[in-house]
Amino acid sequence: MKLVKKISPDLILTNDFSSNVLAYIFSKISRASIVRIYHCSVLLEFAPIIKLLALKKIRRLIPFLRLFLPRNLRKNICNDTKIRQAFPSILRMQYFEGLLAIERMITRKSALVCVSHALKSELSSYQPYGRLTVIHNSIPNRFMSEGPRANNTGSHLITVCRLDTEKNVDLLLRVFSLLTDKYKDIRLTIVGDGPLMRTLIKLSFQLKIEKKVDFLGNRYDVDKILHDADIFVSCSSSEAFGLSLLEAMAAGLPVVAGDTGGISEIVRHNFNGYLFKKYEPEHIAFYIKRLLDDRMMRLHMGECGRETAYKTFSSQHMLEAYYRVFQKTVKKSREGANEKL
Repeated sequence: MKLVKKISPDLILTNDFSSNVLAYIFSKISRASIVRIYHCSVLLEFAPIIKLLALKKIRRLIPFLRLFLPRNLRKNICNDTKIRQAFPSILRMQYFEGLLAIERMITRKSALVCVSHALKSELSSYQPYGRLTVIHNSIPNRFMSEGPRANNTGSHLITVCRLDTEKNVDLLLRVFSLLTDKYKDIRLTIVGDGPLMRTLIKLSFQLKIEKKVDFLGNRYDVDKILHDADIFVSCSSSEAFGLSLLEAMAAGLPVVAGDTGGISEIVRHNFNGYLFKKYEPEHIAFYIKRLLDDRMMRLHMGECGRETAYKTFSSQHMLEAYYRVFQKTVKKSREGANEKL
């Protein structure tokens, strides 16, 4: 609190629900404006909080706050299949509605930013559509490949993700097992950690592909690892944007990914990669085989992806877009303060 008073910021950026609550409190002290950035759906963002609340059995205040939601919104939430699947119990559903009521209340005067048009469409169920601004993520320059990848042999597949349920890495392992008989030199690198690490390692042994799969865990040199790979594959069924795919494209890799969330805003089917709609091993393997069998196609798609990452998703584009939002937000806040005076 003392630090906030001392600095007296004009603007506070928040990236999740918890930091948003703190920013709201700080804004009352410093009169700072808030820019709320959504990096994922509220379902994913609220899930760990609801799990914690359920464990601690805080059963009164937060469920009561759901009553502040508009009746039509509460009705839509009850009819939403994804929400019912994520929070099957009545209590957890009430927690979700309560947290959403808090979120709506403390962001009434905030600028709202989301990282993809797909996420904007999803968030518009809970927030006013006109207040949501889309600013795509960008990538550090170290991921950028300097030119065509002459050393692309096609035998090295890679994925980078958190090893959790929605990333479907188990499906990727099953897809990879379909390729090992025909492509003897093929190997798969999995970068990332998560609660399913041990389960996935065990599955690789069950599929008899453990000698061809490398689990690297969390790494800080992902850019270098990507430059040593040939094809990036993602079987994720939930991606607000897909930053890891963009990093792979910047490194000159063709991409095979599920057509979900904001991925189609990065990957163009048959241009810089392939998008699959069926989450079935044979269907996904079909697209990977097309890249494995055609070196010129791999190089062409990789180069198209690199150009897309450089021209459309550069840091400069992102910084300019955020600067415009910051200027507009601070200006609006100052005009409001002057009117009160």
